[in-house]
Amino acid sequence: MKRLEKKFLDWRRYVAGKMDGIEINLEGVKYNLSVEIPVSDDFERMRKDWEELYAFRNRGYSRGGRQEPDTIVLIGVPSRWFAEPRVSSKPSMLVAHTIFSTFGKIRNLNVAEDDDFGKEIDEDDLGIVSSLHSKVVVQFEKYRDFYNALKVQCGRSLQKQGSRLSADYEVTWDKDGFFQNSRSQNQ
Repeated sequence: MKRLEKKFLDWRRYVAGKMDGIEINLEGVKYNLSVEIPVSDDFERMRKDWEELYAFRNRGYSRGGRQEPDTIVLIGVPSRWFAEPRVSSKPSMLVAHTIFSTFGKIRNLNVAEDDDFGKEIDEDDLGIVSSLHSKVVVQFEKYRDFYNALKVQCGRSLQKQGSRLSADYEVTWDKDGFFQNSRSQNQ
């Protein structure tokens, strides 16, 4: 499986590299194509980022052992897909917990409507209604569970069971310590 995964990643980088800089002519107007793999789709790049962050953070005096991330952040997931049917259209902690606990034991979970999603879009463009999207922050008990959950979520789309509907979302790891206050209270 590792070899197949590496072949796919190499192929994806190769295609993106070949497409980057291509000149496209649409109805007499020339455009220069810019192609790049989003950070949220590149697990290895995210892993290197957190390894570098924790390596530099631990220089000098280090309290405790090795630090590793344990929290994933999903942005732009459809709210109704995380809602309890026939109860509410708002995202539910119970549904999110059920989904993410398949990766391992959860320490903390936060599910909220994402009011910031789609704010960068110009007013002239067709806007995205923010209450339709959620932000899910999941802190796992173990690094390995975090690692597996993030790896599975990278570069994927959600597809609703029994439907052709699919949704793209962003996934990353928590660099800001979203649950840091609750962690210090528990210690």
